[in-house]
Amino acid sequence: MRTLYIVLITIGIILLIVGIVLAIVYSVHPTTTSVDVPQVETEEPVSEQPTAPLAKTDNVWVNEHNRIRADVGQAPIQWNQEIADRAQAHVDKCIDQHSSNKSREYKDTTLGENLAFGSPFASFSDADMVKMWEEEKDFYTHPEKPSESTKGETGHYTQIVNKNVTEIGCACSKCDGQDKLCACQYNPGQYGDEPPY
Repeated sequence: MRTLYIVLITIGIILLIVGIVLAIVYSVHPTTTSVDVPQVETEEPVSEQPTAPLAKTDNVWVNEHNRIRADVGQAPIQWNQEIADRAQAHVDKCIDQHSSNKSREYKDTTLGENLAFGSPFASFSDADMVKMWEEEKDFYTHPEKPSESTKGETGHYTQIVNKNVTEIGCACSKCDGQDKLCACQYNPGQYGDEPPY
């Protein structure tokens, strides 16, 4: 009987020690359980352009442009709805080419213009479209003039950071049922014979 009592006490002590060790291990390295979350279909994003002039914090186009401009010490720009309406009229044609200089005449200047194309539409936010132009920064060396780089295209990037630009208007259209075509127009447009800043 005494042997059985010693065996039971020993088993109890072993179980207590195992319990303590497991508690320590799991408090240091908790287990995780993966749970399958069902995918919910969402509507395609619409262009984030405003319908009226907004504070820059409410406008992704202005925010993205000002972020890029601030990187090189350029003043912030503002939204111009009239220019945005002009950009909208152009991209609604769903032609992936620049509008004519004549159609970009505005007050006493010709507006600059950047175009971006992405497909499918839902995969590209307005911020993504601006980032496509920003990627040209890798090819730009100051004080090169627009499109002067031998490393790659830089004209879209230099238009964004151009020291003379004070306002923009941007718009997007869904073309061929799946493509996103966007345009930003700049007041004033950049001059090809001078560095952007």
